[in-house]
Amino acid sequence: NKKLQVPTWTAEPFASEGALGHIYEVVPVKELRTLSLLWPMPSVRAHYKSKPSSLLSHLLGHEGEGSILAVLKKKGWANELSAGTQADDESFSTFGVTMDLTPQGLENWQKITTLIYQYIKLIANASDEQWERTFQECRDVSAMNFRFKAKESPFNYCSRTASKMHKYAATDILQGPWIYREKDVKLVRSFVDKMVPENMRVQIVSPTFKGSTELQEKWYKTDYNRRKFEADMVKEWKNPGEDDSKELHLPKPNEFIATNFNLVMEKKDKKKEGKNGESATATFPTKIVDEEGLTAWHKTDDTFFKPKGHVFISIECPQINNTPESVVLGQMFVRATEESLSEFSYDAEISGLSYALTLTKKGLQLTVAGYTHKLHVLLYKVLERVKKLSIEKSVFERLKERIVREYCDTKRQQPYRHAIYFQSRALGAKKFALDSTIEAARKIELGDLEAFASTLTINTDVECMVFGNFTVDQAKDIVAKMKSILKHKPLPPSLRAQLRCVDLAAGETYLCQRKGMNEADVNSCVCALYQIGGETYPMLARLSMICHLIREPAFDQLRTKEQLGYTVFSLPISINGCWNVLVIVQSPSKGAKYLDDRVEAFIAKYRKDLEAMEEKTFQSNLASLIKKKLEKDKSMGQEGTRHWGRILFKDYDFDRREKEVAELKKLEKKDILDFFDRYIAISSTRSKLSTQVFGKDRPIGGGKEDEEKAKEKAEGQQKGDKEEEEVELPPVPEDPAKKVSIDDVEEFVRSMNLYPCFLR
Repeated sequence: NKKLQVPTWTAEPFASEGALGHIYEVVPVKELRTLSLLWPMPSVRAHYKSKPSSLLSHLLGHEGEGSILAVLKKKGWANELSAGTQADDESFSTFGVTMDLTPQGLENWQKITTLIYQYIKLIANASDEQWERTFQECRDVSAMNFRFKAKESPFNYCSRTASKMHKYAATDILQGPWIYREKDVKLVRSFVDKMVPENMRVQIVSPTFKGSTELQEKWYKTDYNRRKFEADMVKEWKNPGEDDSKELHLPKPNEFIATNFNLVMEKKDKKKEGKNGESATATFPTKIVDEEGLTAWHKTDDTFFKPKGHVFISIECPQINNTPESVVLGQMFVRATEESLSEFSYDAEISGLSYALTLTKKGLQLTVAGYTHKLHVLLYKVLERVKKLSIEKSVFERLKERIVREYCDTKRQQPYRHAIYFQSRALGAKKFALDSTIEAARKIELGDLEAFASTLTINTDVECMVFGNFTVDQAKDIVAKMKSILKHKPLPPSLRAQLRCVDLAAGETYLCQRKGMNEADVNSCVCALYQIGGETYPMLARLSMICHLIREPAFDQLRTKEQLGYTVFSLPISINGCWNVLVIVQSPSKGAKYLDDRVEAFIAKYRKDLEAMEEKTFQSNLASLIKKKLEKDKSMGQEGTRHWGRILFKDYDFDRREKEVAELKKLEKKDILDFFDRYIAISSTRSKLSTQVFGKDRPIGGGKEDEEKAKEKAEGQQKGDKEEEEVELPPVPEDPAKKVSIDDVEEFVRSMNLYPCFLR
């Protein structure tokens, strides 16, 4: 301990002219429309026991009935809102409110700001009773979450704890973020008093400012305008009056806060215990309902002993993925369901309950998790809304606009994401051309969604798992209630989804070469996929070991030594049940063809390194992989998700880890060399798909121009840093494989053989 003083900054960061009392109009790269209000505040570090900014965040960021966001959504002006401390130091902090706007919201940003000041006025005039209830609810929920906090990885836990040591007293380092010990309404009101126009900065982000800006940010070259608040703006915000709709009000009491934390199985009730008090014999989910169109599983938590649970539900409705229109309608259905539940579910969310409704390859998946005391209330409400959805025209139009915007923003994603998208289409995954999907999204109407929703769950197969702090009888009651809500009929076998994967021919290399979707992006990318095949435990053991062995060397060679780019990774990936090895490299300075060559050079080099690897090193890596496979689940959610994965795959191998490890223990280095030669190294038995995305000014296929640019770039780097040690690049091996160019994806898939349907 050197007893050094922690640095502090006494200068006011917002003292410069233009920092406050101004509007900043910013041009984004993506299709963003946001409004952000920011107020400088005193430092909150010393007030962690009373948490004034957290109480303000709870009120201003509330999403339930009467909240700012609820009113803005009804007006069709905003989609999302967040509020809270944005910067926090020893000498100052900032508090902000940020909203994702609709086009109408952008036009009415000044009225939105007025609405926020109307809510701030409600907070300023809140009664002592309201402050008492707000403090108690925040305190109780926070204490509950700290008491039943799930374990996290040691690395993250250590890192987070180290950062807390700068913020909390030694006795409060672990519980500092959760404790509410002192109610200090006077302190909170002093923060509210600083939320005035003179102490505010407004930032509006929108593409509509493009071409009309006068300033440019120094470092990132972002175009923007800066102008002072107009006098009438300040006058309106200082005297905002009351909300004309009379809908704004402070939160009502939260009925979702759990009070019953009884466990259905105590740790002492476990029949047989092994080391460290853990069960000597693993327990797995058991089937409790097996009917035509409905299968249900249950497992009582016997590891974590927390009053929490998870309910996983798969609703198979394959019509969702039939056409671009049905895909868009499926996403609209999910968004509309979430929207219709937003006010109801927000109290549940802040009380430690959550739900996720997502699209899958086979239909819908619903996951509800949290404290079991009130979990069923949220579950049944979501199921009722899935069964019978009602949506207003204005809400539909707002959601439609946002989905179209998000589809358009897909073109501005990183090239490696585009490469994965092209690759998935070439392998037969049901992904439609992006332009077709955007066109479909622009054309759908409210009537289309209503017709789609009315028939979605009539014929469906449902499979679910009730996991956690539930008895088998409680699980059966939940399943019975779910069945009574859905009232579904079994899905005819002929309509069940058939998820298959293209069978790449042995000894052939397939090239899917495309220009990047974002014409301004200089990055190029290659996704080199080496197809392995259907799942068996011997294959999984070899695949896991190969990927474990090459992960670090691939990063070291391609990223660290050759400096190709920041995005370099390798991993095993399953596409509709067919396993593959995937190597991804993205570079701002090299073309995609060059990157593919460098991947092949690495593979050829690593083949020699693998052959020369000492037995001791091989066994050390094998032991490390086995240890990783046998790592205990760190949370109830992690265990539940693992079991649920086997249910979705319909092999019900809940002891999958143990079976994989049993195969790993049989492995010898020769097995890995044979596997490598069969599937990954250049050979007459290898099946490869190289998906290449070419960036700005890079012609498809590379060629002379691409090589010259790469050479010029390399020479420039060498001149710029003469002291840097020259890296000798491994040579690119000759690949005699037949090259097949994929020009028309749909035609290619139709012409190819397919693997059997691994996902039943």
